[in-house]
Parts: sequence; C-alpha cells; structure tokens
Amino acid sequence: MAKKRSNIIVPAEFQQKQADRDAAKIQAFSNELGQVQSRRMELNTMLLQAAVTRDGLPNSEEQAALMTKAAMTLARNTIEADCREKWTAIRDLFAELKFEGPQPHLEWAAKKVGVQLFDEESRIIQPNEDLPAGVKVIQ
Repeated sequence: MAKKRSNIIVPAEFQQKQADRDAAKIQAFSNELGQVQSRRMELNTMLLQAAVTRDGLPNSEEQAALMTKAAMTLARNTIEADCREKWTAIRDLFAELKFEGPQPHLEWAAKKVGVQLFDEESRIIQPNEDLPAGVKVIQ
C-alpha cells in the first residue's frame, strides 16, 4: 500500500527564523571548539618554532628561505587538519542534536576545508510538529 506524503509550504521568513535559532543554539559549542583550536594552535606555533631553530639559525638567505618554506608548509597542513577536525566535530554535534540545514555561514566555512555539514536535501518539517502561523500542510 502506498503511503501518502504531505507537502509543506514554509514561508521564507519562517525558514530564516529557524536558521537563526539553530545558529544561536550551536554558537556556544562552536565558540568552545574555537577556544580549544586556539590553544592547540599556540602549542603548534611553539613546536614549529622549536623545529625550525633546532639546528640553529640559518647562515644564509637561501637556507632561511628553505626553512621558512618548510615551516609554512607544515603550518598550513597543521591548520587545515585542525580545521577539518573542528568542522567534523561540529557536523557530528549537529547529527547528535538532530539539527538540520541550512546553516549557510557554517556550511561555507566547513566546505573550505572539505567537510560537508548536511545532506543536500532541504529541511523537511514533519506534519505532527507544531507549525507556526503561516505554515500550511497540503495533502
């Protein structure tokens, strides 16, 4: 037996309010992850400085350029890996808290490091949810 689906029309202003509420709910988690990430970056900076100077200061411009290039590559790779870890944790948090997209500003930042926060499907409100004024269920 085929199951009948409901089509729900959600006004754009409701979608925006819902996205704003979802963003506000997740902001505290994002801030905390940012603080953890900041602490790790401070430690990484110290480790990077130690790695670059462990053999002493460069004795030529060419050696300095090579050391700088190696340090920049290491720093870039470290930062990208750390960002991927942060956005993967946020994606997992969204799943755990049953948040659904869209969150355009967060999705944009996550995509910069190759993490997709949500499936491409748009948010579907179930008919048994409390619907705000202006939202219609069409059968």
